[in-house]
Amino acid sequence: MSDKIRLDYTHQGQVAVVTLDRADKHNAMDEDMIAGLDACFADLADNKPEHKDLRIVVLKGAGKNFCAGADIGWMARSMDLSEEENIKDARRLADMLYRLYHLPQFTIALVQ
Repeated sequence: MSDKIRLDYTHQGQVAVVTLDRADKHNAMDEDMIAGLDACFADLADNKPEHKDLRIVVLKGAGKNFCAGADIGWMARSMDLSEEENIKDARRLADMLYRLYHLPQFTIALVQ
């Protein structure tokens, strides 16, 4: 998982709190955050013994903003990628969002 994502459990493991942790960048997404979220959601979706009581996933942002969208630095870096690399990059974002959508737990976005 990425250092840009925090995962905490509350209520005796029934609630997982996933925090976008780039408050200095208003939690803007870059390739590392997307990879971290994808790994986190994959882990939460697995039928692991430690997740047997997990019922709810809360997604929130650190600091005063939930998520500012795409990180401008990430967007600038994409200008140097080939069309094929840009398609792969976009696919990673789509796959992460698909995984979030299909989490077996109820999902709550705590947006500020």
